[in-house]
Amino acid sequence: MQPFPSPSFTPVVKIQTPHPDCRAPLYEPREFDQSWPAHFWIDTKTNTAGWRFTHYVSGGPPEYWYGFEQRIDCSSRLTGAQLISLSSQVSPMVDRVCAGAGETWDGRNLIATFTKEARRALREIEAILEEVDGDIEEVWDAGDWLSQSEDRVTPGVEDGAGLECMAIVVSDHVTITATTSNAELQEAFVTLQAEAWRERTLITGLSKYLQGLRDECVE
Repeated sequence: MQPFPSPSFTPVVKIQTPHPDCRAPLYEPREFDQSWPAHFWIDTKTNTAGWRFTHYVSGGPPEYWYGFEQRIDCSSRLTGAQLISLSSQVSPMVDRVCAGAGETWDGRNLIATFTKEARRALREIEAILEEVDGDIEEVWDAGDWLSQSEDRVTPGVEDGAGLECMAIVVSDHVTITATTSNAELQEAFVTLQAEAWRERTLITGLSKYLQGLRDECVE
């Protein structure tokens, strides 16, 4: 009769991922045409992980400072599809990180500890993310991107009452007037984002910019 193997526990860590069609879930614009930093995080207390950008560079919650939340830098230009693929790739390593995580009292605080295997897994994740560039090639502000093609004074467009009104031709498929509805603005948003994405370009501030064009027509 063979002995039973010694019991062991390997956590299956849930990695939070965005929708695969999400173009830039980690890109959050900041000043000087830059984005806020992005990273992959692992919470060894809750056995969860995921991707996010952060509005602070050196700060963070206590879990981060005491080591229970591990962060690995990544490109902010990764797409949703890329993040899902990367999550599958690093999942075994994340399990190893959490399996080798512990805690100890350092005399002042409870801090996280990691086995050699867990630290090796963290380095492997870091090496993978260092090699991956985002699919987004360029990032443009909506005003800069669209001002190249706009015709801002185009009379002769009839509104619902049959009266002529000012219109702004944004592209071959999008025209904005004072009577453009919110639903039509959303449709224009989707159309313009899709046109830019064919060139691997992300447009920032587009929704607000389109609303501003409608307001200009009203004035």
